[in-house]
Amino acid sequence: MRFHMTMLFVVFAVAMAMHAMASAATPLTAEQLAQRDAALRHAGEEYNSQLSACRDKARQEPSASRRDRITCERAARKQLRQDVRQARAD
Repeated sequence: MRFHMTMLFVVFAVAMAMHAMASAATPLTAEQLAQRDAALRHAGEEYNSQLSACRDKARQEPSASRRDRITCERAARKQLRQDVRQARAD
């Protein structure tokens, strides 16, 4: 029986995939969950403060268009998504 490099590659690929799935499936400790929850809560609070700042700015400047407020809210949502990704990655 001949040794095939492709068979070796398949075995290594399957082994690496199984290891990656097993690593991803490990449960988080209570401390890690608490840190992640705190980071997500902080991201939400920051998002709410940014939204209220956008709305306050729109109220104070009547000449500001609705488009400016939408742009500001969009930037706040983008920042929230980045913060959530960061919190989940840590």
